[in-house]
Amino acid sequence: AGTKSNAVTAITIPKQIHIIGKYKSDESFIKISWDKASNVTGYIIYKKTGDEWKEYKRVGKNETDFKDKKVDIASTYKYRVASYVESGGVTKVGKKSDALTAVTKPTIKGFYVIKESTDSIKVEWDKVKCDGYELYWDKGSELKLLRTIGKNETGDKITCDPGKKYIFKLRSYKDDGTSKKYSKYAEVTGKTKVLPVTTPKETTPSPSVPSNDYSSTFILNKHTHVFHLDGCRDANRIKEENRDIYTGLRSYLINQGWDPCDHCCP
Repeated sequence: AGTKSNAVTAITIPKQIHIIGKYKSDESFIKISWDKASNVTGYIIYKKTGDEWKEYKRVGKNETDFKDKKVDIASTYKYRVASYVESGGVTKVGKKSDALTAVTKPTIKGFYVIKESTDSIKVEWDKVKCDGYELYWDKGSELKLLRTIGKNETGDKITCDPGKKYIFKLRSYKDDGTSKKYSKYAEVTGKTKVLPVTTPKETTPSPSVPSNDYSSTFILNKHTHVFHLDGCRDANRIKEENRDIYTGLRSYLINQGWDPCDHCCP
């Protein structure tokens, strides 16, 4: 009589998985993905801890992505993926994919205007864990990058024009080596001071002075940048903090960018 033998099923080692380099992340998760393989039982996700790669998670054969929620803000992680086949109690694991470096997004905290002068605005912010910051000027129609700032800096002085309102935006970033992941924007509004009015040395008209020029005492509205004759009804309505007095040539005020009142026509 013949001798019976147990049949042995040969298992083919799965091919190497291709992990997709473009990943998604936020402050609290990283989502990686890979190309689907055929004739496999599932996939193994490996995560690097220190200098060692460890098996982190197994997912089914129909899965092609994995969201890791065990992450910290503004931190760097590395992943690899391999497919595996199980049959008859035997498991064969394919070659691991190339490593993917991924980062979580940083956050942004307090953003403040510290000082406003006639030619600059100074801003500061709370230091956060990140690789750096980007400071922008919001011009309404566009965001203009003013400066890329190192991770250890917490302030900047921005050169501005006098008497103007400015909106600045700040965001932090984390660099994964090939691209940056950004925080949300923080925003502040600042306004530079108006140039002070100084009395010119020349207080009497010269031959070159325009025929409509004269010297007088004018009431100034520092908020609207309009000047009035003393006794003008509009001048009497100016708030004390916006009110100033200038005695001198009318042309000097015009040359300094002040506008005459439409009512008293100084």
